[in-house]
Amino acid sequence: MKAPRFVLIGCGRIGEKHAQLIEKYAELVAVVDTIAERAEYFSNIFQVKRFSSIESFLAAKLDIDIAVICTPNGLHASQAILCLEKGMDVVVEKPIALFKKDIDAIAVAIIKSGKRVFPIMQNRFNTALIAIQDLLRREAFGSIYSFQINCFWNRPAAYYTNSWHGDKYLDGGVLYTQLSHFIDMLTWFFGDCDEAKGYVCKLSDKELDFEDTGAFILKYPNGVIGSVNYTVNTEPQNIEGSFMLHTEKGTIKIGGTYLNRVDINTTPFAFDILETNENKYNGYKGSGAYHEALYQHLLAVYQLHETYYTSLQEAKATIRTIEMMYLSATVCNPSKKV
Repeated sequence: MKAPRFVLIGCGRIGEKHAQLIEKYAELVAVVDTIAERAEYFSNIFQVKRFSSIESFLAAKLDIDIAVICTPNGLHASQAILCLEKGMDVVVEKPIALFKKDIDAIAVAIIKSGKRVFPIMQNRFNTALIAIQDLLRREAFGSIYSFQINCFWNRPAAYYTNSWHGDKYLDGGVLYTQLSHFIDMLTWFFGDCDEAKGYVCKLSDKELDFEDTGAFILKYPNGVIGSVNYTVNTEPQNIEGSFMLHTEKGTIKIGGTYLNRVDINTTPFAFDILETNENKYNGYKGSGAYHEALYQHLLAVYQLHETYYTSLQEAKATIRTIEMMYLSATVCNPSKKV
């Protein structure tokens, strides 16, 4: 079966990982980036066409099956819609959008175009989380008492300097850029969030337009409550990215620096971690490196008609929860810019 033809829109840090995997599993035809040096670099490395804007790429009318969008968060929705309208399926890096209304607009474009959108939440390929979700679905834990999420990471000042990171309209906030995988995990486990209450603070002198630290309590319709605590100020590196679940049958903590180690398990169930590391970027580390499993799955969906592992509605529920958290948040140091 012929491999699908891809365009990569956004030649940044995560874009390079996508380009490598597209080359491995399919065919990369073109790259797009408004920064000429980046587009040229990717074009030379992968021997593909390059474009300086999404408009010039679309005007070229190349034969493309799938567009992969790896641009700043605030551009995802509008660019996804443009590609759908031109007859392409679309893969969108997290977060799929910054607002529920933008996801509704994507849904309309899907109906009109007859094409598909594949949100990326690659941490759903974490084998321990897969096992937990299956046990929750089968109600094997008995009563669920509570959960805790801790994300204590380091993002150096250079991460925000002369970058879209830290820009309220292009980045959106720490919950979108660093925490959306964790919030998606809660959507996967418990469904739509009912209520959120919390605090956000900007405590560092880093160049960002929003919080660098937050603490929330979330409530779900089945009565489950839990806490989400985070900061990007840990020094000198990421310290912890963990999920702890307290149930009638025992307690599980999937910990490490990014959900990559079973720290506690008092339940009668086994939890294995798929051998993986954090994604490594220039000067910092990020989410679990599950993109290869994602591309293997995507090709099975595309060529063997399997069902994609997540949906636009689940992506919308995650964004709805993040919006709810920010709208409910009390700014605990209003003298600083948040």
